[in-house]
Amino acid sequence: MVAALAVTSTVGYGTLYYAYAVLLRPMAVTLGASATAMTGAAWPVSPRPPCSPTATAPSPTPASPRR
Repeated sequence: MVAALAVTSTVGYGTLYYAYAVLLRPMAVTLGASATAMTGAAWPVSPRPPCSPTATAPSPTPASPRR
């Protein structure tokens, strides 16, 4: 029983995992997009990364005075 569940789990996982790679090219052709755009590798393209040296950091808030 456990062996049957292990086999069906492995087959199911492999089917779901590789189906996208197998269908990627036909989907890209049908939709008129590149494979890069279909995988989301090129979206969105940021003009400047948020951790760049020219990015401005928020100024620290002044500490409240002790009473």
